[in-house]
Amino acid sequence: YTIIYKKINYGRSENGIELAFLNKKFTPEEVAAFNRLFEKYYFPRTEINILQDLNELTSTDMKEVLDQINMEDIRIKELEKKIEQLSNLSSNDNRQLLREIRAMDTNILRLSTGYLMGAFVAKNNSIRTDSLFSVQVFTNGKFNQRTDYTDRLAKLIQLRVRKDTMQIKFIRN
Repeated sequence: YTIIYKKINYGRSENGIELAFLNKKFTPEEVAAFNRLFEKYYFPRTEINILQDLNELTSTDMKEVLDQINMEDIRIKELEKKIEQLSNLSSNDNRQLLREIRAMDTNILRLSTGYLMGAFVAKNNSIRTDSLFSVQVFTNGKFNQRTDYTDRLAKLIQLRVRKDTMQIKFIRN
């Protein structure tokens, strides 16, 4: 069934869920059965109210429906932007970046770039799930693994790639 409206009320003594469906009409017995299920298995002191007639939806309810639709539109635009970012990964950019960092150190053999989707990112003492841009730099055994040196290379890569949050790993082949 398609939900066109939902409103969840939290309170100390009573909670309520209001729902409106696009096409489904529920009998009073079905609504009562839902309320019994919620009481028994899910959320005590929670009542389900199913709005089935468009006349039952107030202008505030309709505004909330439109707000939900707008929020979904914003989310879709964010996802489209991420997809565009993913499609903008160019092998030419990777080749150029490899040339630039190999000019600094010939012990760098190759690199790999991409997005890790659903990665856990630590930011401002909190962990969130997001897409994380990752650069893996493959080196030979003569590569200088000192932290100050790899930090300088990582800063150069970050400046060149221009990503806010990224992961850079140096991997000895």
